[in-house]
Amino acid sequence: MNKLSVSRVKLFQECPLKYKYNYIDELRPDTTSSALVFGKAIDEALNVLILDKDLDKSKETFKQWFKYTNLNGDKLEVETSEKIIWNDSDLDNDLITKDEQNSFNPKYLSLIQKGLIILDSYNNYVVPKIKEVIACQKRVTLKNPHGDEIEGTIDLIARLSDDRIYLLDHKTSSMEYSKDSAAKSTQLILYNYLCQDEYDLDGVGFIVLGKNIWKQKTKVCNKCGYNGSGENHRTCPNMNNNQRCHGEWVTTINPKCFINIVLDAINSKIEELVLDTFDGVNRQIKNKEFVPNLDSCIRGKLKCAYYNLCHSGDKTGLVNLKDKK
Repeated sequence: MNKLSVSRVKLFQECPLKYKYNYIDELRPDTTSSALVFGKAIDEALNVLILDKDLDKSKETFKQWFKYTNLNGDKLEVETSEKIIWNDSDLDNDLITKDEQNSFNPKYLSLIQKGLIILDSYNNYVVPKIKEVIACQKRVTLKNPHGDEIEGTIDLIARLSDDRIYLLDHKTSSMEYSKDSAAKSTQLILYNYLCQDEYDLDGVGFIVLGKNIWKQKTKVCNKCGYNGSGENHRTCPNMNNNQRCHGEWVTTINPKCFINIVLDAINSKIEELVLDTFDGVNRQIKNKEFVPNLDSCIRGKLKCAYYNLCHSGDKTGLVNLKDKK
């Protein structure tokens, strides 16, 4: 009996052997990314914001989930753990103080500020569009006659301000999603299939929360009050009695998160293709067809976590979860 999810199917499609290492052999990387930890903390905070309509409680939830995380059964302190891989894009010096920029982990402090800004923006822009919360963190399953199961968790089903009911998924991203991304999403297509009859859905959608913060900088002269926002002068160029002011700039920011809501309907033909894909992956797993996909070994600058194991049998950097049971 197989138990599948969207993430499991995607991993199998990426590389069947990688799927085997991860889910059958239970070998897991001994590191994780800051993006995954941050995304989990945001998800937990959004659940509170959506259900309780309490922004302060939501922010505290985010801070707690971003203070500690769990990796392979071990509790990690996010700020100091060497098992969390940070990205250069995590750091935005405009969001933290000079002292914080020189701290042990300025990327961590920067992401805290980004998270709080995201929650503020969600509260101001998305919450007013939610007319009714129908389900939040809804677990869904589907079994075939052989006992094989597809499972998943839906972020949100809600009636929006247009009085239509949508199945929605939250995403934190540095890139804007395309207009047709929801209609093409394997995840949303599957969840729509599982929930359409129960909730009489009108469509599906992504709520994309931008990690690149829109800062809306304001630059004002501390001497004459001239607003030089958008100008490149190092000192105030304002003329007074035929002389330049040359006052120093005082820069302030009004940071906001760019939020992109992508809504669409599901095409029944594409739905059939997605279900066929799941059936095909399920058959391959049952037949133990774990053929490596060498094209996925290195993508850009990223090397597969199982590269050394696959190419030389070296398990360095991997944890066997079976040993922890």
